[in-house]
Amino acid sequence: MTVGVAQALITTALVDIALVALHYARPDVISLASAITLGYIAAATAPAATQMVVKQ
Repeated sequence: MTVGVAQALITTALVDIALVALHYARPDVISLASAITLGYIAAATAPAATQMVVKQ
């Protein structure tokens, strides 16, 4: 359980950091709201989380 939660949080954080940095570097490419939303979607579609569900 701990590993699954940690993977989801780390995935969200890394994607959020990268996309928010992209927003500040090039605001015409992606909005801040879109960057944060994509970070949360990345956690839901992370391969590790999907693999844990399949194994269960």
